[in-house]
Amino acid sequence: MNCSAAPISKRPLEEKAVIEMLYATGVRLMELVDMKKVNINWQERMITVPKGKRKKERVVLFTRECAEHLRAYLDTSEDTFPFVFVNSKGTGPVCPRTIQLKFDSYTKKLGTHISPHTLRHTFAAHLARKGMPLACIQVLLGHNGPHQTQLYARLYHEARKELYDQWM
Repeated sequence: MNCSAAPISKRPLEEKAVIEMLYATGVRLMELVDMKKVNINWQERMITVPKGKRKKERVVLFTRECAEHLRAYLDTSEDTFPFVFVNSKGTGPVCPRTIQLKFDSYTKKLGTHISPHTLRHTFAAHLARKGMPLACIQVLLGHNGPHQTQLYARLYHEARKELYDQWM
């Protein structure tokens, strides 16, 4: 992909939408970059990711709060390009490096590492802590098998024990 690493638009709505999309859906950075407006089902709050990792299609869900941020951003967008997030020239999708550079600036400001992949892990970890079955988390992340999702197993078992302790 040929792209310049210009910063994401200074518009706060875009930054909020990017962060919410990464956290609320658990999508990978490349899936976010390739996301098209036509693949958003607003009524069901679902997005079809036609070409995830290994070119596998999957459906991701998003929260009402994410929908609000995404709508606010898209309502201010003046481009007619099919991609949800467009580069600063309006000629194609935003470059992954552009988003990564923005997250690098967050890391500097916060003093702790944060990346798009950090938000993907946080998405899965929060679902595990709330007791969502690992098989469901696996599907939402687009993992082929449970071994990829085992990272979250410890959190899942901790959450299950907390629920047990509440009942006993």
